[in-house]
Amino acid sequence: MLYMLDTDTASYLIKGKSPAIENRLLSLVPSAVCISVMTRAELQYGLKRLPADHRLHLAVRQFLKIIGTLP
Repeated sequence: MLYMLDTDTASYLIKGKSPAIENRLLSLVPSAVCISVMTRAELQYGLKRLPADHRLHLAVRQFLKIIGTLP
């Protein structure tokens, strides 16, 4: 089974604001979780308004390395 995260869920994970979702994902292998290309674009667009040295830039990059993107 493949679980596709929406933008809000991905954002909560990246920001560490949802321990319940984090715990659920810990029981899954990373290859079972993905995001859509639209979610990826929305996460990257959200970074545009932040300074380049903001901690979320690194957090989003790390997230995108782990979670696959589907068209």
